[in-house]
Amino acid sequence: GGLRGGRAGGAGLDGGGLGPELAAIEADLVGRMRLREVLADPALAARLTPSMSLIEQLLRDKGNLSGVALANAKSLIRRYVD
Repeated sequence: GGLRGGRAGGAGLDGGGLGPELAAIEADLVGRMRLREVLADPALAARLTPSMSLIEQLLRDKGNLSGVALANAKSLIRRYVD
């Protein structure tokens, strides 16, 4: 919402380029949340193709994974290494 477009809810930012940075952070967080949802579903996780980029994301986000999602992440890493 209010963070897009370079304004933080009328906080008086003078367009110093903060908007694009916040949008990038927001997009990264949304992407991680989507990845966690896919990892939590065994059928969807099995359809993922392991890649260096995916493994990097898994390693960055491993502290936020648990249960089935963590098991599926470990399986993807093993498939990549093999």
